[in-house]
Amino acid sequence: MQLKGSLLFSTLAFTAYALAMPAENNNIYIAARAGPAKACGDPRNTVPLLRAYKPGTDHFYTTDAAEMTRATSSLGYIDEGTTGYVFANQEPQTVPLYRTYSNAALDHFYTADLNERNNAISNLGYSDEGVVGYVYSNTNCGALPLFREYSNAQTDHFYTMSAAERDNASSNLRYTQEGISGFIFPF
Repeated sequence: MQLKGSLLFSTLAFTAYALAMPAENNNIYIAARAGPAKACGDPRNTVPLLRAYKPGTDHFYTTDAAEMTRATSSLGYIDEGTTGYVFANQEPQTVPLYRTYSNAALDHFYTADLNERNNAISNLGYSDEGVVGYVYSNTNCGALPLFREYSNAQTDHFYTMSAAERDNASSNLRYTQEGISGFIFPF
């Protein structure tokens, strides 16, 4: 019994110590949850995932404000604000959110699944546009779902954190729900 109590005290003391450390001395965030502590990315290192829409053709997402300005000032996109927050650089437990584009379909496609990205490039006519940011592949670090939908009519992939927006797109705008692309922090 003494060993179990000492182990619990040591775990709690370490967690309190790690959470109290300034970010410049500790580049990981310890998730305060029941059970063993898990190393997660520091939410203070996230950046906005910006969203724009080109009517009838494409939703576009980027973390680069200059790229968003170019899209909205000269490519016909309309700024739709911030979808949520992603990491600009790899953090503990995050995975890349890949961006691809199809000239034929005029569609940007985003996925955290490398095999899905490779299939889009090899078999579906998409080209690689790199990594837009880093996301979690589960909810272990407190992030929330980034929902993915697709419209055959517009050949458009649409991403949102809002269940209401997702449901409206599938009920009224002829989008099909395709699941979750990753987990990010809310706006």
